[in-house]
Amino acid sequence: MKSRLIFLPGYACTADIWRLCLDDLAGRYDASALFWPTELTPDFHDISDFSDWLRARIVLTPGDILIGHSLGGLVALDVAGSSGTDALRVILVESFLRPPSVFFRNLLMPTAPPALVSEVNDMLEREKPRYSATLRERLASLDIVPHVERTSVRIDAVYGDRGCGAAETVDSLGWPEPLRESVDVHIIADACHFPMLEQPVEMAHLFRDIIDTGD
Repeated sequence: MKSRLIFLPGYACTADIWRLCLDDLAGRYDASALFWPTELTPDFHDISDFSDWLRARIVLTPGDILIGHSLGGLVALDVAGSSGTDALRVILVESFLRPPSVFFRNLLMPTAPPALVSEVNDMLEREKPRYSATLRERLASLDIVPHVERTSVRIDAVYGDRGCGAAETVDSLGWPEPLRESVDVHIIADACHFPMLEQPVEMAHLFRDIIDTGD
């Protein structure tokens, strides 16, 4: 049976951010990406609002893998941690378990193609009015490290290295040692907050490695 992969977008993002990875993963897995319900998201002020919507939409089963970008990763953690299904796995992509340091406060590499810069900026400008400003403020100050340290959910996390290498990237997360030991961190070179768009081939290969070695 193919692994079922459920891709979740981040704040003010659409499922289209996953399109290049999905093209690469199609056929190998049962992979799909969800759009957040933007007719409802202006009134979603907490991660739990997204989690409740997701639980009502999808019946999760053992072996499912939730892959979330930024906010989407935090929703995936919340859903998996309260599902009662120990076999669920979560892959975080640029999701921050505590307020991100200055190192991470960038969207794309300075060398990103102008077309990609325009695509990302246009998406964010278009989508931001459809999301709660209260939620954005809460995300900016969120620290769920103690919660994640206690969870039994299997977690992998992916971050772009901003051109600075793996060691500086991991150190900049500011995670305590117990969390570093329990979460497998993977680094994508020459990418920032949208590694699935800046380095789609490397991201798809990394997803396959994470999933297949975990079977």
